[in-house]
Amino acid sequence: MYTAIINRYALLPAYSADPTPKSPNRQTNATITKKTKPSKFCRKAERGYQARLLTRARNICEATIIDDHIDMAKDERTDMKKAS
Repeated sequence: MYTAIINRYALLPAYSADPTPKSPNRQTNATITKKTKPSKFCRKAERGYQARLLTRARNICEATIIDDHIDMAKDERTDMKKAS
């Protein structure tokens, strides 16, 4: 019985070897790295997202500029009151 088991395991390396490059089951790099064009919905969603980000950035810049001008006006008023 021991010899029968050993003989069965002796055949395993022949079946467990890597497939050859000519094997039809093996995938090539071209099929793995193939890039597909995003769907129309995904492109539309991406454009909308970019537009929202741009609007948000513009609003932040405007708010910052307005705050800076308000601070400068307050500083000028403070300086004028101190001088008088």
